[in-house]
Order: sequence, then structure tokens, then C-alpha cells
Amino acid sequence: MTESKEKEEIVGYQEEDLKQAMETRVKLMHVLQTWDSKNRTWQETQASKPRQVGRPETYNYVFKFAERSYGDTSSSVVYIYGGLIRNVLKTLTREDGGPSFRANEELSRDDLKFIYHQRHELAAIQDKERAQSPAVTNHELIFEIQAALDLIDEELSDVASELSSLPEGEITYDLLWTLFPPGSFVTSRDTFGQQLVHRVRATKFVFSPTGDPCYFQIAADYIDSNGKKTGFVPTIELQIPAFRSSRLILQLRHYPFNLRPSYLKDRETLISRADKVLRLYGQQLQEYQGHASRDPSNPQGAKFNSHGRIVLDPITLYRVQPNSRLIPQIFQSLSDLTDDQKLLVNPVLYGFSLGDKMWGAFAVTLLHDVEWNDNILNDLVISEDQKQFMRALVESHSTSGFDDFVRDKGKGLIGLLAGPPGVGKTLTAEAVAEIARRPLYMISSGELGSQPESVQRGLDTLMELAEAWHAVVLLDEADVFLVERDDNNLVRNAITSIFLRRLEYYQGILILTTNRHASFDPASKSRIHFYLDYPDLDADTRRILWRSFMARSAASRKVTVDVAEYELEGLVEFPLNGRQIKNIMNITQIVAVRRGIPITGEGIRIAMGFSHHLLEVEIAG
Repeated sequence: MTESKEKEEIVGYQEEDLKQAMETRVKLMHVLQTWDSKNRTWQETQASKPRQVGRPETYNYVFKFAERSYGDTSSSVVYIYGGLIRNVLKTLTREDGGPSFRANEELSRDDLKFIYHQRHELAAIQDKERAQSPAVTNHELIFEIQAALDLIDEELSDVASELSSLPEGEITYDLLWTLFPPGSFVTSRDTFGQQLVHRVRATKFVFSPTGDPCYFQIAADYIDSNGKKTGFVPTIELQIPAFRSSRLILQLRHYPFNLRPSYLKDRETLISRADKVLRLYGQQLQEYQGHASRDPSNPQGAKFNSHGRIVLDPITLYRVQPNSRLIPQIFQSLSDLTDDQKLLVNPVLYGFSLGDKMWGAFAVTLLHDVEWNDNILNDLVISEDQKQFMRALVESHSTSGFDDFVRDKGKGLIGLLAGPPGVGKTLTAEAVAEIARRPLYMISSGELGSQPESVQRGLDTLMELAEAWHAVVLLDEADVFLVERDDNNLVRNAITSIFLRRLEYYQGILILTTNRHASFDPASKSRIHFYLDYPDLDADTRRILWRSFMARSAASRKVTVDVAEYELEGLVEFPLNGRQIKNIMNITQIVAVRRGIPITGEGIRIAMGFSHHLLEVEIAG
């Protein structure tokens, strides 16, 4: 009988004929294979071609286990001929990054671990099928699933016995793979000490060139956002260094999330944390205090200590630094996240530290909403009329009153603050930002360079960031941009021209400061909307500042203040500026808190004594 004729007869079987044919099937066929170097193929030592015994892809054996011999080396591979079990395994391991379970695919012993991890699901499918009525029960499926379970029991029989012999809660290096089924969740800590949860994709043991075990590698993924879309990032690699004997699972660098003693509580905490992260996606102004990272993918990477306000804005980061390693690459977008997916959300956000003028990654647990200081104008030592004028000017900036005749020209609000150091110019800029409820971006003219080309690039970046964030810009020591042009300094003339041209189309709030009353260029003067001149502090102003900083120290509740009136009057006599008074009070408070004593007039004088060379005043004992 020809093979085609045989197939036709088999396909025509009735159910009882099929059942009889199925009884001839073998779950697992063992064969030996040797390498035929002439034909460059593996030759089997016994005939074992699979023969169809029923419906298409129903062969006379389900699995074939081949022991291979090649010179002095040996290995083994497995073939799956059962079409039903292949389809089930494809469904169960679709997103696990393992074998595809295609027909004629060679599976290694390591690939059998994917089937091992699905043994409980396979048994559940088998039980469900057995519970069907006899008329619809798929006996072929039950048979092929049992073949898979028998294969695992036979080839990985040592795994169950070794696991059962271990003390509870411990694992050996060789059995690490049993802890991390593909699709399971693994937990660890990030560079900020925050708890992380990743989804396992695949695992493998990595060996040195000499064959010694190096580490166990977990390929995993998590969820992040690049500002435009949210989803899974490409696979990352987690490593557990090789170790001897057994080790407590909870002491591993990475271990299964569901084994944590506080699993349920942690789950709620991480879901709540993810909700906070999701709220902060996009452009946000936040307060931050703690370490930030310039490369969160590298635990040993450069960090910086960030204090103050930051702008979360991955989209602008990508625009100004398209090659930044901070930006996550999303390969699978998601919309609404499930609770399980929220566990995988990266607790890190990307943005710009305004105080450090640096892009970085920031821990969500250290981020807080901005607390605006509505009373900041009270700290300014200027007249009440000036305060109210400034408030009205800033609050009305968004109206059409600043429009120029030319589109997009003249919409900015430009102020110039002149006076010696420490008289309140920076505080005025801070007050403007607080009133406007906007970020404050402070930069000095020296940071923009001294050549026209560098100034052009620096101003372009500065204005781009400021306009993207609707920030108030404080450009300190702006004399070089404002000074009157002449024929003797072409470089300075070019810098002034570049600045004025960029200023003409700037639409935000810009505060310029200068320490001297120079001769300003007429074009510069015409672009300034308000001007404040700050004289040196007189005794009355210094008294107000001393009282203000003392009251602030007392209000902190970290220390008490015990300064007599006559001691205050003595301090007022020293010709200090506001910044010097602030610094002296800061170091006095630090020492007082450390020693557990109140702030006294004597303590303040001691602090002044340590700084008298910088203060350029004579401190009497």
C-alpha cells in the first residue's frame, strides 16, 4: 500500500477507528544520532520517521528524544511531532521569549524548562478536557499533554528531588532557573534604593571561557514612558553571581516578587506609586530633594545631589539631547494599565534640575508638589508701591497688552535689577517666579560663553527651554549684553546684537541683573519694561533682615533664638549685605542645632568671626 493511499484511509476513519489507531501511538521515542560529516547531517541509528495515524499533524509518536554523538562530545535534542501540544505550548509561552514550538524545531534540554514552567497550566487544561462530556472530549489532546508531562518527569526528574531536599526558603545556584518562570515577576532595588518589579522573559546560565559558572542571567522588561507613549521597554539583563552551596532566596540580589513576606502590602504600595508616576508623565514642575542620576541604567553611574525644583519633561529632553541614554525606548505601547502592569512601572521620571542646570533621572518617592510661597514679597526690602506694581505687571503678562505690531515680537516681559551684591536682586526674581507660578531658571552671562558663536548657541538653548516651560529666566551679570556698542570692540558689539535680536522674539519673563550702573545701549533700554535700582543696605534695612532671618530660624522649630535687643543693634552696625546676613544665620543655626543650644548674639558673632576675612569687616570680641 502506498503512503498516500494509507493516509487517505486513515483520514477516513470514524471515531472508533481513530481511537484504535491512537492506541498505537507512542508518547516518547528515543533514538541515537551520529554526525555524518560527508553529507553534513545527523543520521539516526534506527528508523524512526514519524507516521501519521489520524488527523493532520497526528503522528505515531508525540516527542522524539535524540541522543547525539559527535566525536568525543555528546548532546541531546527533542522534537515535538504532536500538533495539539505544540499549539498549546505556543499559546502558553507566546510572550516568554523562548522556543517557537514550530514543526521540526530542535529543542535543547534548556528549552524543556519552558515546558517545566507550564506543567501546572498543562495539567489544568488536561483536567478541564477530561471533565468534558464523552461526546466532545479530545482524547488526542489529553494524550499529548500527558506525553509532555511524562517527558518533563523523565528528563527533569532530578529537579523535583533536589528541590524537595533543600531547607525551606533556600535554593542552589543550579536550580535558580526554577524560581523564575517566563512571565513571572522578579523584584530588586534600583540605584535610588526603590523597590523594582520586572517581568521575566527568559533565563540562562553564563559561563566563563574556561567553563566555570559566572552568573545567572534574567532577561526581563518593565514599563516606562518617553513622554509621547507608555509601554514596555526593550529587555534588560539582571544578574545573580554564581555561589556555592545553598542560599536564602530572600537574600538574592533578585528574587521572585510573590515570595516577599509583605507581598500583599507591597503590591498595594507599588500600585499606588505607579498611579503617582502616571500622573506625573508629561511636563510637570516638582520639588525634589536627594540624589538624581545621569544614567539610571548604570547603578555605578554618575549621580548628583539635587535640591529644589525640577521640570519633568522627557519630550524636551529628547529634543535638545536626542542621543541621551536617559530616554527609554518603547517597543510595545500600552493604554490603560492593569494592576499587574502597574507593578512594572519604572519609579523614575526624567527631567531637568533647575538648581543644578542638569538633565537627570529622579526617584518618584523623592518628588513632591511645589509649595508656592505666597508671602515672598514680604521678604523684599522695597517699597509697598513697588511690590504691588511688580505683582500687577507679572500677573497681567499673559494679556495682549504686551503684543507688538509684528507677530510674535514684543510679547516678553523684561526687567532690569541694578545694585551691589546681596541687596535682593535674586530674591526679586524668585518673587516674580512665585507670583507667576512658574519655574525660575537662573543662569549667569559667563555660562553662555565669551564668543558670539557660543553665546548664540547658549541663548538659543536657554530661550528654547524657558519658552517650553513658561519659565522666568534670571540672567545674572548681564552687563556684557547691555553695554553700549562702540567701534572699538567688534566682539562685544556682535554679542550685544545677538542678544537684542533674540530678546526681540522672546515671549516669556526675563529678569536681568547688573552690579554696576554702566552706560547701556539705547536698544537695550528700549526693550526693558521695568527697572529697579537697589542701593546699599542702610541700618534700618539690615535690622529688618536680621529680624527676618531670626524669625525664620525660630519658625523652623529646630532651634530657639535668644538674642537681646542690644545685641541685635550691635549686629546692625556691621555693613553687611543681605546674602552675608543670610549665610551667617545659616551657619549659626547649623552649629546651634548640632550642639543643642539656642541661637545667641554671641553665637552669631562667633560665626561672623570665622568669616571676617570674607566679610571685610572688623569683628569685635
